[in-house]
Amino acid sequence: TTEILGCYVLRDRALAAAKEALKEARLEYAQYDEREEEPEAEWPFGEDVVVHAVAQTGENYTVAVKTVPGAHKIHGKAH
Repeated sequence: TTEILGCYVLRDRALAAAKEALKEARLEYAQYDEREEEPEAEWPFGEDVVVHAVAQTGENYTVAVKTVPGAHKIHGKAH
């Protein structure tokens, strides 16, 4: 299933919120990965995925930040 945890105008705030989504329970997961600034080739979970976790039961969880196409134009500063 998909669950939307929030909508953010600024991408850095969306990334910060994504990193907090599963952090409190991270010790309960068999595996917990949080993307830092690795090149895309070194992060196997997808371009938009910020956090990847695997439950003790083997179920995979991902937290991703999606950007609406053209959002930078809508929310950009007028020059």
